[in-house]
Amino acid sequence: MVMEPKKINGTFCSMMPCCGIFAGALVSGYEPQEVFDAYKVATNKTARWKGSTTRMRLVNLIQSEFGVKLKQVEGLNYMTVRNFHFKHAKPSATYLVYVRRHVMVIDKGRLIDQWHCEPVETAKKNRCRITNVYEVTSCVDIPEGKVSGIETEEDQTAAHQSEKDAKLQIDKDRLWKGACKYGLDTKAIAFFRGQKMRLIGYNPRKKSHPFLIEVFEKNGRPCNFIGETSVYSAQSWFSISNTEEAA
Repeated sequence: MVMEPKKINGTFCSMMPCCGIFAGALVSGYEPQEVFDAYKVATNKTARWKGSTTRMRLVNLIQSEFGVKLKQVEGLNYMTVRNFHFKHAKPSATYLVYVRRHVMVIDKGRLIDQWHCEPVETAKKNRCRITNVYEVTSCVDIPEGKVSGIETEEDQTAAHQSEKDAKLQIDKDRLWKGACKYGLDTKAIAFFRGQKMRLIGYNPRKKSHPFLIEVFEKNGRPCNFIGETSVYSAQSWFSISNTEEAA
């Protein structure tokens, strides 16, 4: 099973300094966005915060807010992650593993952070020296297979398109507001320089070009192009008074 790439505030976790948030999400079974939001509130972070955490604040948060139960493993004396895995880790257990300035999860023989999901024996950072380890004693259900990693170009393209589609839908949903405000006919078809077009959206924050138009025919040939236009042009092409006169 391959999990869908995780995001926080629309950005892939692999592009953020959020190893603690990602690890907390893995061992708790919650989404990274939920852990991110809870940590932000609990620590009074500003909008500029990108996900960095401190050990005790994260450990306390995932226990108090997300029901995770942790047992600190003592006496490791800064051994490497690899040695801990082979000499001390229980095969069936899940661990929250802290090294200098980073935190990862060991689960089902894998070393997992927001960039990697690899066998411990070959994973990057397996030779880092441990500073703290917690065994997760509550129920953990991290899927088998690849659960993180650097997103492919196809993943990033798809995510970008999804974001564009979501923003476009918001503009479409508020077209009626702009049409009412400026007296426009949302069903009218306009003709301009060989182009057939119609209104499809409205964004009041764009002061100079708040209306979206779709050009669906050019010089008699079908096409599909979305552009922006001003209130003045929208009224010139789609005004209710104009369409009534045309009728």
